[in-house]
Amino acid sequence: CRDVHRRPFYSEYSNSVTLDISAPPQAELTVQSGWTEVFPTERVTLRCEIQGSSTEWMYRWYRDGQELPVDKADSSSGNGDTYTILSADQSHTGLYTCRGERTRRPHQSTISSAVKLHVLNTQGAALPNTDSSRTEGSSYTISSAALSHSGEYWCRAARGRGPFYSEYSNSVTLDISARPQAVVSIETGWTEIFTSDSLTLRCEVPGISAEWNYTWYRDGEQIPLDHPGETLTVTSGNGSNQ
Repeated sequence: CRDVHRRPFYSEYSNSVTLDISAPPQAELTVQSGWTEVFPTERVTLRCEIQGSSTEWMYRWYRDGQELPVDKADSSSGNGDTYTILSADQSHTGLYTCRGERTRRPHQSTISSAVKLHVLNTQGAALPNTDSSRTEGSSYTISSAALSHSGEYWCRAARGRGPFYSEYSNSVTLDISARPQAVVSIETGWTEIFTSDSLTLRCEVPGISAEWNYTWYRDGEQIPLDHPGETLTVTSGNGSNQ
């Protein structure tokens, strides 16, 4: 600018002022808990940021286009840059957006991209582990079972920093019994035999109806048999077996 007299007479030019006009900053919405599918009663925190701007901002939150009030069930931080759902339920399902407003003058950022939050209908039930490559605690292995391992087993899952726990799974009862005792009996009724005599030995597992395979031993050494079974016929003379 400069002043003009009637003659006219011009003053010197003033110092310059640079006017820098930029597009409204973009608000960015993120889910701090890391997932958008949540269980009922789970805690969820959303964060709104203005990228590349150090100006102080206040934030407004929207679900399905409607501005969200901060009520007893939900909460926000001092300047509103985070919005926390303290205990999720079906009413929290929807599209969430946010925008920033400068505290010193009325100026708004552009609205953020939408984040879809889906609250599941029911809490997840624990499922049996079918992936043998997983070792993060989804399976529990008893390497050498003992009677002390008998009992009722169940599990539950956890995630997040809270953490948030699933409901307990259905229970499985594990009943561990002592190893059954095999019993050898002599069917012919005597243990001393003469040359050319024979006797039959029988091996049984009392009280167990399951099918068994049998292995026979003499003096601690396994007897090689083509078709070992629950009976063994022994002949005298050279001590051979049939």
